[in-house]
Amino acid sequence: LKKNIMVQKLADPLKAKEIKSKKESTVHNGYLQTIHHFEVPLNHQESPLLKMTQSKVSQYYMSPHKGLTNKASFKDTEYITIVIRKISPRTNEPKTFSSPSSPTSSSMPQPSSTQNSILYLQGGPGFGCQPNSSWVHELISQGYIVYLMDQRGTGLSTTLTPDMMMASGDTDEERATFLSYFRADSIVQDAEAIRKALGITTWSLLGQSFGGFCSVTYLSFFPHALTSVFLTGGLPPVHQKNPDQVYINLTDRNFEQNAAYFKKFPSDRYKMDMIAQLIKKQEPIELPNGDHLTLRRFQALGIDFGFEAKWDAFHERLLSAIDFTGHLSTKFKHDMMNALNFNIYPIYAILHESIYCQGQSSNWSAERTRHSRFNEYDSDIQFTGEMIFKNVFEDYHALRPLRGTAEKLASKNDWSNLYDINQLQSNEVPVFAAVYYGDMYV
Repeated sequence: LKKNIMVQKLADPLKAKEIKSKKESTVHNGYLQTIHHFEVPLNHQESPLLKMTQSKVSQYYMSPHKGLTNKASFKDTEYITIVIRKISPRTNEPKTFSSPSSPTSSSMPQPSSTQNSILYLQGGPGFGCQPNSSWVHELISQGYIVYLMDQRGTGLSTTLTPDMMMASGDTDEERATFLSYFRADSIVQDAEAIRKALGITTWSLLGQSFGGFCSVTYLSFFPHALTSVFLTGGLPPVHQKNPDQVYINLTDRNFEQNAAYFKKFPSDRYKMDMIAQLIKKQEPIELPNGDHLTLRRFQALGIDFGFEAKWDAFHERLLSAIDFTGHLSTKFKHDMMNALNFNIYPIYAILHESIYCQGQSSNWSAERTRHSRFNEYDSDIQFTGEMIFKNVFEDYHALRPLRGTAEKLASKNDWSNLYDINQLQSNEVPVFAAVYYGDMYV
């Protein structure tokens, strides 16, 4: 790792303010689930709290203040809500284990009785947590108390819909500034503020995909708060300043996955070419919800190639794509409307490239590095993968008003650093990473 790189430190967040009236405890899947609601600053770096005297901070925690109330006032909000679920045994007495002597042990490191909290950071960006995940049971059986945090803008937290994004400012510049507060650095500061509010001395992290990126950001700036870190498919390219090299590397992986899929289903090559020609003759084809079906949107279905378990369902989708009249079937059009639904998950589309940016703009990296082979529509058409192209902001009806905002975010060149290389080089927190063979995602 390179040394002596100057990194702006993240502001040490003050304790988040819990909304006690919304705290709720239920029994869910045999475990006690407690849902906490916290108010945190929209912008931790310039939080009004950081400018207050201690007495005024105390007054803040005792009184209501300007938070998110409705769509009309969204652009004026200074605070947003973060929801975190605590999942624990109903007896609230987690098991106690001794830690293994070697990180190469076949079992994961076990927590002590005083260090048994683990925070899960979801992949994305832009998706909330799923409390029914099977690994939650595994972690609890290992003695952990599990915390699932819906990252800002997602799930039960203050959720960013396309309408809310539009209401966050009067201009594209204002909206872009607002959305810039929804990256990993802000997510980590939310988590750290909530850790303090919950009175947790230290906790472990489990970061999946983009959640792994967030975990390494956490490790960079608040290592004192961490017991251990587990990364699953989420080791970030800490030296990259924009996504260019990532997309170049992913392109080769996409071609490999295309070849593997068509080796399993060779007849789908002909079927896909037929579908592509039908779309090409009519594009853009209007879908029932006002979206557009284009060749590029069809190609984007290749994002599923990263999960071999989804290949059979993908094959079935192609089988039913053309009806007996030789036209695209109604079922296929509805399938296309619901696949990769960025109308519901807009953060993924509008902030995806920014998760790699540090002091440089993305400048539509996927678009600029798009391989010419992806544009050969008459033969050998290839599916793309986890890449956001400009057509997304035309093909999805809810994103069309955000085209200008997306342009501002793509040209933004003053993104903060997400990693402290010097801190990572001297890291003493145990980190365990699972890296997937053939991974075509982040």
